[in-house]
Amino acid sequence: MGIVFDTNQGEYRFEVGRIIPLLRTTRSADELAENIHTIFVRMFDEDIAGRVETYKPFACEIIAERTKQRGAIDPM
Repeated sequence: MGIVFDTNQGEYRFEVGRIIPLLRTTRSADELAENIHTIFVRMFDEDIAGRVETYKPFACEIIAERTKQRGAIDPM
Protein backbone atom coordinates (compact mmCIF):
# COMPACT_ATOMS: atom_id res chain seq x y z
CA MET A 1 0.00 0.00 0.00
CA GLY A 2 2.90 2.34 0.66
CA ILE A 3 1.09 4.38 3.31
CA VAL A 4 3.81 3.86 5.89
CA PHE A 5 6.67 5.39 3.96
CA ASP A 6 5.12 7.71 1.38
CA THR A 7 3.02 10.17 3.35
CA ASN A 8 3.99 13.33 1.47
CA GLN A 9 2.67 12.43 -1.97
CA GLY A 10 0.65 9.30 -1.27
CA GLU A 11 -3.01 9.11 -2.03
CA TYR A 12 -3.64 8.00 1.58
CA ARG A 13 -2.13 11.11 3.19
CA PHE A 14 -5.40 11.98 4.96
CA GLU A 15 -5.76 8.47 6.37
CA VAL A 16 -2.13 8.44 7.51
CA GLY A 17 -2.84 11.68 9.36
CA ARG A 18 -5.52 9.83 11.29
CA ILE A 19 -3.37 6.73 11.94
CA ILE A 20 -0.23 8.47 13.28
CA PRO A 21 -1.89 9.81 16.47
CA LEU A 22 -3.17 6.31 17.25
CA LEU A 23 0.40 5.13 17.73
CA ARG A 24 0.57 6.96 21.07
CA THR A 25 -2.05 4.71 22.62
CA THR A 26 -2.08 1.55 20.49
CA ARG A 27 -0.81 -1.51 22.35
CA SER A 28 -0.87 -4.24 19.68
CA ALA A 29 -0.91 -4.90 15.95
CA ASP A 30 -4.45 -6.29 16.30
CA GLU A 31 -5.66 -3.08 17.93
CA LEU A 32 -3.97 -0.95 15.28
CA ALA A 33 -5.43 -3.11 12.49
CA GLU A 34 -8.91 -2.61 13.93
CA ASN A 35 -8.37 1.14 14.17
CA ILE A 36 -7.03 1.38 10.61
CA HIS A 37 -9.98 -0.65 9.37
CA THR A 38 -12.38 1.70 11.15
CA ILE A 39 -10.72 4.70 9.50
CA PHE A 40 -11.02 3.15 6.05
CA VAL A 41 -14.66 2.19 6.65
CA ARG A 42 -15.42 5.79 7.62
CA MET A 43 -13.48 7.27 4.71
CA PHE A 44 -14.82 4.91 2.04
CA ASP A 45 -17.32 2.23 3.04
CA GLU A 46 -17.34 -1.27 4.45
CA ASP A 47 -17.25 -3.00 1.07
CA ILE A 48 -14.24 -1.01 -0.11
CA ALA A 49 -12.47 -1.28 3.26
CA GLY A 50 -12.83 -5.05 3.28
CA ARG A 51 -12.11 -7.30 6.23
CA VAL A 52 -10.21 -6.15 9.30
CA GLU A 53 -7.74 -9.05 8.87
CA THR A 54 -6.51 -7.41 5.69
CA TYR A 55 -5.04 -4.59 7.78
CA LYS A 56 -2.95 -6.77 10.11
CA PRO A 57 0.14 -6.88 7.82
CA PHE A 58 0.00 -3.08 7.46
CA ALA A 59 -0.38 -2.66 11.20
CA CYS A 60 2.62 -4.92 11.81
CA GLU A 61 4.65 -2.96 9.27
CA ILE A 62 3.70 0.37 10.83
CA ILE A 63 4.54 -0.86 14.32
CA ALA A 64 7.83 -2.38 13.18
CA GLU A 65 8.86 0.90 11.57
CA ARG A 66 7.74 2.89 14.61
CA THR A 67 9.62 0.52 16.92
CA LYS A 68 12.73 0.80 14.76
CA GLN A 69 12.52 4.60 14.94
CA ARG A 70 11.46 5.05 18.57
CA GLY A 71 11.03 1.72 20.31
CA ALA A 72 7.49 2.86 21.15
CA ILE A 73 5.22 -0.19 20.85
CA ASP A 74 5.54 -3.92 20.98
CA PRO A 75 4.55 -5.40 17.56
CA MET A 76 2.73 -8.36 19.07
